[in-house]
Amino acid sequence: MTLQVRSGGSWVGATPYVKRAGSWVAAAEVWVKRAGAWVQAYTAGSLLTGASLTFTGGPGPFNVSGANNTGGAGSPGFVQSSYTGGYPPVTSTVSVVGGGGKIGLFDTGQGDGALGWSGLALGEMQTFYFSVTATDSHGTTKTARYPVTGTISVTRTS
Repeated sequence: MTLQVRSGGSWVGATPYVKRAGSWVAAAEVWVKRAGAWVQAYTAGSLLTGASLTFTGGPGPFNVSGANNTGGAGSPGFVQSSYTGGYPPVTSTVSVVGGGGKIGLFDTGQGDGALGWSGLALGEMQTFYFSVTATDSHGTTKTARYPVTGTISVTRTS
């Protein structure tokens, strides 16, 4: 739904703003009273309906070489998050759950980060999964994980 205002004799689309805690922010909704009833005149977005994650490397397991890899050559893949709907702005955070503090995502310019590791001993295995949390400006939150069930394992073999 677009809010139209008159500017210089022409109707133009506009984003309404409201002052909240001393700062001007885009309004998510505008309601007006018509013939004694409140009706929605403007909405900036839609309900946040979902979040999802993909990993280009698939579910593994992965045998890796070297004690450290910051997502470069030899990384099994990168993570990409997405969400559907939501009142802007929508923020999302992707994290690694588990992995003993040795598994992480590294910024390589691909998606939300490439899989990497730090300080893996020869023969050491770490298990983990990826998680994303998306939150819109109305405070609606959606989460997802990859894989949906179970974990991914990384074992240093050389």
